[in-house]
Amino acid sequence: MRYRRDINSENSQTLIFSLGSNLGNKEKNIRNAIELLRMEFGSEDACSSFYETEPWGFQADSTFINCCIVFQSNLDPFHVLERIQIIEKKLGRTQKTLEGQYESRLIDVDIIYYGDKIVNDSQLNIPHPLLYQRDFVLIPLAEILPNFIDPIRKISIAQIKENQRKKYELVQKILRNI
Repeated sequence: MRYRRDINSENSQTLIFSLGSNLGNKEKNIRNAIELLRMEFGSEDACSSFYETEPWGFQADSTFINCCIVFQSNLDPFHVLERIQIIEKKLGRTQKTLEGQYESRLIDVDIIYYGDKIVNDSQLNIPHPLLYQRDFVLIPLAEILPNFIDPIRKISIAQIKENQRKKYELVQKILRNI
């Protein structure tokens, strides 16, 4: 885990991305994405460890490498989205989904949070609407920003992660009793 030493302007807000790859040299894909993000947004505040995870929402032959990374930015959220889509394309990403279905990918960069902004648009949703269900986001995010307060649920990332763990344990207990 790395932390940034310099501080951006007072108008900057915490910008949190989740990165994932399950094709090719997955770790290199993530590292290349981080370098391009640094070129766009400057030095990161923090970068989580890399985690190997199972595919979520679809079947695939290979696991993912995932991490979360934090920057400061004062850009409009839609401008941020444009920039990360350009980065994904530079790294070989061709489309986000195939007919609404997830598929294997060289790189995926998602905006998870942008300060306390809430955006609900056909092109962009912040906070990311599926983050609450995704351990591959919650675990690395809790590693680097456990006290970050979710602007919708009004609780910390650590609490969201714990609630998710309790829900999973409940499901496991129910399944074992059948």
